[in-house]
Formats: sequence, structure tokens, C-alpha cells
Amino acid sequence: MDKGVSTVVAALIGAAATIIVGVIGPYGLLRRENSQLQSENASLQEENTALQEQTPDTENSDWSEQVSGLQSQIAALQSQIEKLGNDKAGLQSENERLTQENERLKQDSAANVSVEPALPPGESFDLLSVCPPYETYNYDAPDKLSVMGTKYKNAFWFGSKYAHEAYAFFNVNGQYSLMEFDVGHVDGSDMRKKLLTVYLNGEAQDPITLYPDMMLTHYSFSISGISQVRLEMYYTDSSPNDGAYTQYGFVNAKLYA
Repeated sequence: MDKGVSTVVAALIGAAATIIVGVIGPYGLLRRENSQLQSENASLQEENTALQEQTPDTENSDWSEQVSGLQSQIAALQSQIEKLGNDKAGLQSENERLTQENERLKQDSAANVSVEPALPPGESFDLLSVCPPYETYNYDAPDKLSVMGTKYKNAFWFGSKYAHEAYAFFNVNGQYSLMEFDVGHVDGSDMRKKLLTVYLNGEAQDPITLYPDMMLTHYSFSISGISQVRLEMYYTDSSPNDGAYTQYGFVNAKLYA
């Protein structure tokens, strides 16, 4: 081969080598980068697999515990709701029973109540016959009571020593319009003054002074709508220490309808 041809061939071979190096060089670099990326990818896949395996065991476990706790609370609330429902039903049943019992008792009460018949207007009644006292102190109602030499039936007296009081309570039950009686000194008892007070439903009326030498005196009180009449007698002497026993009698005691 001549020198000129050899030079051309050498030039061509050199150019081809340059081209090959130019091509092979980047290709090799790409192959290295690709291999590195594959290695990194494999590592990431391993980490991802590990994370996927770990996550259910931790977070899912926590969530499972929370869900289990909530389910237990819901079950307890449902049990309470059922109990309240049962209690409500029981209370409603008991309320219905009590309502029925109340109505029955009202009917029985209405059937058993005895209504006092209306008294004829203006008719008079002996006090001790229709309304004997239900509470007394230093009180007596003998068969006969002597006042100013006259003996009376259906009469009563108050008597006491020293500063002791005497009283009688009458339940007139709002049925009468008028109470009246005559008061005088009981024959043979000690000669002392007394003070008489009449209470109508607990309200005191003007006090009445009783004298041992008094005439038989008449008193009357309007008692329309009054349920209770109370008569009380006291000593008026400042120092009744002599043990005197004084009696005052109530005669002709009547109630008017």
C-alpha cells in the first residue's frame, strides 16, 4: 500500500475510533447512571416494603384500640338507654296505676262523705247537746247548777284557785249563726272577780269582767262562718294567793242556725 493510501486509512480509522469513543463513552455513563438508579430504586422498594409492613402493626393497632374503646362506650350507652327506657316504661305504668288508684279513692271518699243536712234557719239548739266541748280545763257540767238561787239543767261552770285559768273549746263547724248564754256567780263558791274572754276562730273578743255579786247577765255572739269557739276565764286579782275557789256558771247556752 502506498503512503498516501495508508494515510487516508489511518485517518479513517482514527475518525471511526473517535466516533466509537464518542458513542460508547456516553452510553457507558448512561449505563452506570441506570445501574445506580436501579440500585437506589431497589433500596427504596425495600424501605417502602418495610414501612408497609410496620405501619399496620403500629397505627392500625392504635386505631383498633380506639375503635374497640368507642364500641365499648357505645355498647354501655345503649345499655343505659335500654335501662332508661325500661325505667320510663315502669314509671309510666306506676303513674297510670297511681292515677287510677287516686280516682278510685276520690270516688270512695265522695261516696263515704256524710254531708250534714242544712239546719232550719232560726231554729235554736242546746249548746251542750249539739256541740259539747272537746277540750276543757277546770270545767264541769253537773246535772243541776245553782245560780242566784235557781237550779239549771244543761249548764256548765268554770272554777279555779289562785291564778289558774279555766277554758272550754267548742267545734261549731260553721253551721250556726249565733251563740248565746247567761253568766252568773255559782252559789256557795268563793267571792272573787274573774275575767272572761271569748275567742272566735282564735280571735279574742272584748273581755268581760265577772263579779261575784253580779246579776245573771245575758251575752250573745255572731258566729256565722265560725268553726271554733273558745271560752276562757282568769283571775283579775293581782295576788290571788288565799286559795279561794270561785265558780261562774253558764246557763241557757244555745246555738241558732
